[in-house]
Amino acid sequence: MRWRWQPQDCDIPSFNAKKMLELPRIKREKGMYCFSFVDYKCKVEFSPSVFLVDKSMKIVGKKQVPTLRIDSIDRISYHWRGADIVIFDTEHWWTDEKTNAGVNFYQEGDQIHPYLDVYTALRKGMMTWASWVDKHTDPRKTQVFFRTSSPTHFSGGEWKSRRSCIGATEPLLRDSGIANEKDRIAVEVIKQMKTSVTLLNITSMSDHLSQKYRFSHLLQKS
Repeated sequence: MRWRWQPQDCDIPSFNAKKMLELPRIKREKGMYCFSFVDYKCKVEFSPSVFLVDKSMKIVGKKQVPTLRIDSIDRISYHWRGADIVIFDTEHWWTDEKTNAGVNFYQEGDQIHPYLDVYTALRKGMMTWASWVDKHTDPRKTQVFFRTSSPTHFSGGEWKSRRSCIGATEPLLRDSGIANEKDRIAVEVIKQMKTSVTLLNITSMSDHLSQKYRFSHLLQKS
């Protein structure tokens, strides 16, 4: 319980719960996820947009079906304009389970693709997002960040697997880098943008923390 996590080349003081609770004296703004830190003249807003592009409905035959317009930015994007710092992320929703397995789901213009694999769709959606950022962001005012995905972290191993930490003797000591194909797609798109976008690779950090957590539990049980 007295262990202290010490990142390389970074000195983090011990967590002070009382000080942390004193700092966020906040005022709630209109909207579910908007808060103002009055003492610091700072506003923090969370704008939920899981795909970054626009969710819509389309008539197919005689039925109205949900679609994802991968060539059109999300309609709430007006919230993103003018911020000093804006952090984007997407990925966890780009799965077959959440996109009708790519069947009659992805839309470009008036066309609905009979089938489109999730990686192609994500790349198209990311290009739409990149174009919007390049067009509507003033780099003199706004810093843009893109956050990679957090790894799955389920007790006893990864999701839908039987992996376990039994037998582990130390936490991860190496950087796992860019973890998967979806994050690599994001990196490739960012490299093509005119706007300078800082990549926040939280995947490795989160993986280290989850491994450290499992390792500490293993020690406690020993």
